[in-house]
Amino acid sequence: MQQQWNEMKKEAGDCILFFQVGDFFEMFGDDAVEASDILEIALTSRHKEKNAQPMCGFPMRAAEKYVAKLTRNGKKVAIVEQTTLPGKTKIVERKITRIVTPGTTFSDQVLESGMSNFIAALYSVEETIAVAFAELSTGECFVQNFQNITDAVKEMSLRSVAEVLLIPEQFKKYSENFNYFSGVLSRHFMPDNTEKYLKQFFRVQTLKAFNIENNFSAISATALLCSFLEETQKIELSYFSGVSYKTNTDVLKLDIDTIKNLEIFASSSGDKNNGLFKHINNTKTVMGSRMLQERMIQPFAQKEKIIAEYNTIEELLQFENLLEEVIHSFKNVSDVERIIARISTQRASISDFVLLQKSIEEIDILTQKIDTIVLENTSSKQLEMWIEWNNYCKKLIN
Repeated sequence: MQQQWNEMKKEAGDCILFFQVGDFFEMFGDDAVEASDILEIALTSRHKEKNAQPMCGFPMRAAEKYVAKLTRNGKKVAIVEQTTLPGKTKIVERKITRIVTPGTTFSDQVLESGMSNFIAALYSVEETIAVAFAELSTGECFVQNFQNITDAVKEMSLRSVAEVLLIPEQFKKYSENFNYFSGVLSRHFMPDNTEKYLKQFFRVQTLKAFNIENNFSAISATALLCSFLEETQKIELSYFSGVSYKTNTDVLKLDIDTIKNLEIFASSSGDKNNGLFKHINNTKTVMGSRMLQERMIQPFAQKEKIIAEYNTIEELLQFENLLEEVIHSFKNVSDVERIIARISTQRASISDFVLLQKSIEEIDILTQKIDTIVLENTSSKQLEMWIEWNNYCKKLIN
C-alpha cells in the first residue's frame, strides 16, 4: 500500500493525495502535516518509533467539504480510490480518479452562484502572447491574443482567474509578472501536435470555425488548457463544444483599475453587496447573471450593436403578456449549464436530474406560450423576431 501511495504521489506532483483506505481517505507525510493545519483535523502517526510517518484522515462522505476547503486555500487535491474489492486480490488496486484544483472545482461550496470560475493557460510565441480561458462547470471556452504580458495579466485579473497554467519552459519567464495575482500558478506540459489534439478534443475536422486556424499561439494556449482539463478530470469532456476567438475591437476595454474605481462589482471598501452589479442584477437565472457579468466586464463599443440591443428590448416590452410569461418561467429554470457539466463528468446527483427535467419542461411550456402569443400578432417584423426567439428556446431544449 505504501508503494502504491509513492507511485500515486509521484504521478500527482504537487497535489495533496486523498488516499482511500476502506471507508476513509488518508493523508501521509508532508501532505498530512500541511492538510491537517488547513482542515483543522488531528495529526497522528502510523508508527510510534522515531521515524514515525505523520498521517491524518476522515470518512469518505466528508470528502467534498475538505476538498473545497483546500482549493479555497489555493491547494490541489488528487483523489485516489480503490478500484477492486478487498479480498479479490492480495492488495487492493487503486488509481487517481480525478484531480481538483482551484480552477477545476465543481463544489457548490467554492463556486459562487451566478459568477464564473475561470482557469487560464498562457503561451507565447516570440512577441505574441495568447491566453485561453475555460469555465469547467459550464463548458465555456475562449482565447485571446495580447501584445504584452502586462495586458494578459490584467485581463486574467479582471476575470478573477482562479488558476493559470504555464509550460515549464516559460514558467520562469512569466511567473514574476503575477506577483500581485490572487490565483494559483501551475506548470503543465504541452500535448504533442496541438492542432491535431484540439480537433480530437472538440471532435471537429478543422479549426476554421473557431477563427484560430494558423494562429499558433492561440492553438497552443487552448491545447495546453484543454489537455490539463482532460488530465485532471480523467473523463471525456463532451460538453465542451468549441473555443471562440475574442478580440477587443467591438467592446469597450476596461482594465482592472477602471473596474475598481467605477465600483462595478464591489464598493471602494471591497463590499460586493454595494457594487453596481449587485444593484442592477435583476436576472432571473444564474446563467443570466453570468452573462450580465460578462457584459459589464466588456460592454459593447459599437453604436450599431448597442442600438440593436435596445431595439430588441423595446420589441419585448411591447408584449407585456409575453414578458410576464418569460419572467415567470425563468424563475423556475435552474443552472442548466452547470447541471449539464456535472452530468457529463458523472458528478451529478439525483436532484440535478430532477432540476434539469423541471427546467426543460418550463422552457418547453414557454415556447408553446410564445407560439400562441406570436400568432395573435400582425406585425411581420415582430413575427419574424419572435420566431427567431422561439427557435432559440427550442435549440436550448435540444
